[in-house]
Amino acid sequence: MPESDIKLRDGRIVRSEEPLNLEMPFETAESFITPTESFYVRTHFPIPKIDRDAWWLHVEGEVEKPFAINYEELVELESVTIPVTLECAGNNRNFLEPKVKGVQWGLGAVGTAEWTGVPLSVLLDRTVVRSNAREVILAGADHGMLDDPKSPPGELTFSRSVPLEKAKRDVLLAYRMNGEDLRQNMDFQCARLCQAGTMASIKWLQRIIVSSEPFTGYYQTLDYAYWKRRGTLANLSLSEMQIKAEIARPAQGEAVPTNSNVRVRGAAWTGVTRSRVEVIPMEDQLGKRRLTW
Repeated sequence: MPESDIKLRDGRIVRSEEPLNLEMPFETAESFITPTESFYVRTHFPIPKIDRDAWWLHVEGEVEKPFAINYEELVELESVTIPVTLECAGNNRNFLEPKVKGVQWGLGAVGTAEWTGVPLSVLLDRTVVRSNAREVILAGADHGMLDDPKSPPGELTFSRSVPLEKAKRDVLLAYRMNGEDLRQNMDFQCARLCQAGTMASIKWLQRIIVSSEPFTGYYQTLDYAYWKRRGTLANLSLSEMQIKAEIARPAQGEAVPTNSNVRVRGAAWTGVTRSRVEVIPMEDQLGKRRLTW
């Protein structure tokens, strides 16, 4: 997108108005924690109107003790605060050639925040998961129609699933972000599901469904999925973040003086299978010291 065509909203790049998708200008990244007002916004449908006093989260499915919990009860449960990096699966899509469908993100559909909330394991322990359980389906309140011939007829609710073991280990029902109650565009967000090291985040969470069968919803098997041959051809859901590094400054398209020293600033991150990403000094063929991710 030419610089003159970029539209900003509250300091973020507008990638679409309806549904609302906002990108952090990555050249503004200056710290490990992304300020809330700079964090990217990803929505698939219109933002739902939710009354916090009327909101309930239902836990059901292959469980012995299904129950519902409201916001006041949720925030009274055991909580933790952890930094979690979230990245849209389509981050950097704008650089692909030939172009592909989807939100044309540049570098900034990624961010790290301090999230406070209840580990999903606390609710799963309370509901007593049955021995045949396999996955946990998480459904948000956002819904709508899709203009996609592959989508099922009628309205869809944004839903994803995670393996039961992961749900018990590193999934958080967040209700605070960087020390403040979750809010997005002046609409109460209730609980947001954050998964460490993954590309799946459910906002406006309203149902947790424990299932004995693999979830085959649109956003699990068609839109956020790819085909890979593992013995036989398999349909795999996009989940774990891959190792990645991005340069924030010099910014894209920025000119720097020739034969000069330039301080390069950026960020690197990865998913759950790697513990850290390092910047390693190396020498090029002329013996000059270089840095590589």
